[in-house]
Amino acid sequence: MKRLFPSLPESPVLGDVFQAFPAHIAPLLAYHDTLLRGPSEN
Repeated sequence: MKRLFPSLPESPVLGDVFQAFPAHIAPLLAYHDTLLRGPSEN
């Protein structure tokens, strides 16, 4: 089977993805903060 992301280790963890694609960390964390730390109804 062809690996989708050959730049990542065989069994990558989230830290490996962040290291391989550093330009995408800030938008992902901003999205995370919006989902988990944004206003809520409670």
